[in-house]
Amino acid sequence: MDLRSARYIASGEARRRVELGRGAPSVVPDHISALPDDLLLLILVRLHCVATAARTGALARRWRILWTQIPALVFPDVSFRCVTTALDALLDSPAATCEVSLLEIRLACATRRFTELLRDATLFQPEEFLLAVPWGACNLHQSVDLPRLNRTTSISLSIGDGKYPTDLRLPPTAAGECLFPALTTLVLSGYYAEGGLATLLSHCPRLIVLRYAVRGHWASHQDYAITIHSATLRELVVEESAMANRVDVAPPVLNQLTVSCYCLIRGDLTTVSIVAPVAEKVWWRCRQSNGLSSGFGCWYLQTVSLMTPPSSPALAAEARRRPWLLRIDAHCRRKGSGSWITDRFEKEVENHLQLQVAADLSAMDLELHLVSAGHVYGALAVYLLGMRRVRTAVRRLKLALTIPEGYRGKRRCNGLCRCEPTQWRSQSISLTELEEVEIDGFQGENHEFDFLEVVSRWAPILRRVTVKPLEGAANDAKIQGIFKAHPSVECCALPSE
Repeated sequence: MDLRSARYIASGEARRRVELGRGAPSVVPDHISALPDDLLLLILVRLHCVATAARTGALARRWRILWTQIPALVFPDVSFRCVTTALDALLDSPAATCEVSLLEIRLACATRRFTELLRDATLFQPEEFLLAVPWGACNLHQSVDLPRLNRTTSISLSIGDGKYPTDLRLPPTAAGECLFPALTTLVLSGYYAEGGLATLLSHCPRLIVLRYAVRGHWASHQDYAITIHSATLRELVVEESAMANRVDVAPPVLNQLTVSCYCLIRGDLTTVSIVAPVAEKVWWRCRQSNGLSSGFGCWYLQTVSLMTPPSSPALAAEARRRPWLLRIDAHCRRKGSGSWITDRFEKEVENHLQLQVAADLSAMDLELHLVSAGHVYGALAVYLLGMRRVRTAVRRLKLALTIPEGYRGKRRCNGLCRCEPTQWRSQSISLTELEEVEIDGFQGENHEFDFLEVVSRWAPILRRVTVKPLEGAANDAKIQGIFKAHPSVECCALPSE
């Protein structure tokens, strides 16, 4: 059937009226076929699927080649063969456009030939290029060549969660040659940039947004570093689970920084250098690969996180008034053995407080998330509160205690345990800015009441203490008795979270 604008189609209702003898047939103009090609192409683009657009060729002769002219090529959840067949048809069609605004390919199943799709991207030179490949296709033992894309402004390459990331190799270039001169947004998930990010970013002189995620570990890159120096970068998101020896981030105009990394410690402190003088939104999280080298008695450092308070348009004014949040995660070994490496523990934590950003680090909230196997946490909490960068800045303290199921209500410490030095109860620390204290997971042990007592003695402007005891561990009378000497302090007990 040839659908041309001069033809008319009788409706089903009109045919029925003729059969019943009730009137002459009425006809309805074919308005769709009367539209110009530009509008028809917009309709095909809205289908968001090249295969569906190609099927419209069954409507009329005019539509058979129309789909080859759409500027946005989207392949949602299709097989590799489907994609290559369609791309070959586009390249062979004389009416096809050689440059497209979008090339989006999301493969539904694994294939080891997905590198051919990267080469096909150079033939179309899309303004935006997205390639998503499920894991299973990417557990390769060879590098993948990244194509040259001169006019592309956005690249997104992702691989489903896998054990080993895939190496991205840059093509050989002449001195001063740039591979991605127009690129402003780069998203890499599951790819490791061979030669490091610094080499890749040197070919992106206009890059504004970088999102980089590598999940997995590999043994071939023993001296791996996260190095990002870009003069134009404004938004940086790094989710790195590979072991990094060094972190060096210095974009001068960056205003949003999100980094989650896994640092490898080999005897020396983790090398962390963050220089982002205008960054106001910061989320920093560093996990330690070898907590044994950063221990405090039987407590070992797991994670150090530093972040600005979450903001929204409705809470923008409140967020500006709230201080930074410093979160420290530590766990206690069950046997309670260990050596005192207090200097190393403090230096490792303060190493992450050297971020040079726009926000003021002179005020902060401190959260201690501790996993204990029946050990005393007072000594560790006192030690962290007494650190030079913490004791004069902390406004709010939260202790979140996690007791393994098999250790609740049981005391595992003995006289030889290293979790509790006897001098911590008699120490004197001036917490001149501390206003609120919250303890979640309170068990009602004697050492926990001792900790509440010393904190109330050290904090002259303390105004509120919230205790969230475990079931059956509350002792409100004893808690209230501690604060009788401090009538200005409001004390309350709430259910544990």
